Amino acid sequence: MSKLTLNLTTQLKANANEKILRDDARDRWYTGAELAADVDQLDDQLRGLNVGHGDVVYVCLPKSGMTPILTQAIWGIGAVMNPVSVNTSVADMLADLNVHDYAAMIVGDEFVAAVLENRQTQRADLTLNTVDRLTVIRDTAVSGHVAATPTEEDLALILPTGDSQRLSLTHDSIRRRVQDQQSPTAVYWGYLFEECR
Repeated sequence: MSKLTLNLTTQLKANANEKILRDDARDRWYTGAELAADVDQLDDQLRGLNVGHGDVVYVCLPKSGMTPILTQAIWGIGAVMNPVSVNTSVADMLADLNVHDYAAMIVGDEFVAAVLENRQTQRADLTLNTVDRLTVIRDTAVSGHVAATPTEEDLALILPTGDSQRLSLTHDSIRRRVQDQQSPTAVYWGYLFEECR
């Protein structure tokens, strides 16, 4: 397990009964146990859809309390998260999906029909503590991999930087970005909230 994923998992367990994450949109706090349950459910669903080590997951969702949980679940199976702006147009999303091989897509309701059209897919709709409905779409035309514990050098995040440019970050590079901060847990969660949207 990478140090980053180990730290996140440890913090959820250590704060099982503490309110550690607030979702302003839902006006609700979540305990470590509630968040860990969501991570476990997402982990099981992704594994069941044959999304695993090195697979890239396209994410286009509004920022919410579920964002860091989704990120942690994706990283936990060794997959790579590629978050894009919630302001992405359907045309831009489809262009991106046609250029890159995404094993799975996790998108808002307004994008689901477009993602499903002209693709061989499996669809799963989940209800989590942090969200009423989350749609996970597996593109079965893209080979999936077995889930595996990520290492420090595994890719964790692909961020669009504009004009078809992308920045790839490893687990170690994300950890190093925040290691000098005073509160690693708060910084990790804050980083996930700010970068993974």
